[in-house]
Amino acid sequence: MGKSYRIEDFLETKSAGSPTFSPDGNSIAFLSNVTGTQQLYVVPRTGGEPVQLTAYDDSVHMPVFSPVENEIVFSKAEGGNEKTQMYLFDVETKSVRALTRKPESVHHFGGWSLDGKQITYASNERNGTDFDVHVMNVETGESRMIFGDHGW
Repeated sequence: MGKSYRIEDFLETKSAGSPTFSPDGNSIAFLSNVTGTQQLYVVPRTGGEPVQLTAYDDSVHMPVFSPVENEIVFSKAEGGNEKTQMYLFDVETKSVRALTRKPESVHHFGGWSLDGKQITYASNERNGTDFDVHVMNVETGESRMIFGDHGW
């Protein structure tokens, strides 16, 4: 007869995923729920102890390193409301800057430009339903819609 499991055994399962390499290839950032919510960690490519970078009550999602800077874009929603906002984490200074500040809207990260100066994302900020594609200058925060239609 096989081992019996309690529901707690499954609820307490820890995981790690969503790896992203630093632009120089020497570090790997990833998400882990070892604290109870998904948080951002970084570890040297050669091994060692992971360093926790974020410590929010809410889970962090979709980390992606800049292709040229030691910065990571990630997403997070407040209180499980699924209205994800995007943030920029500077690995050197440990500072976080909000890239989007529209808590009534959902934002989905798309990607970085090769020069690391811009990001793309989809957002339903126009009408709360349809997702339009935007380009944002990461330094200034200036954003413009480049495609808007109906649906996703």
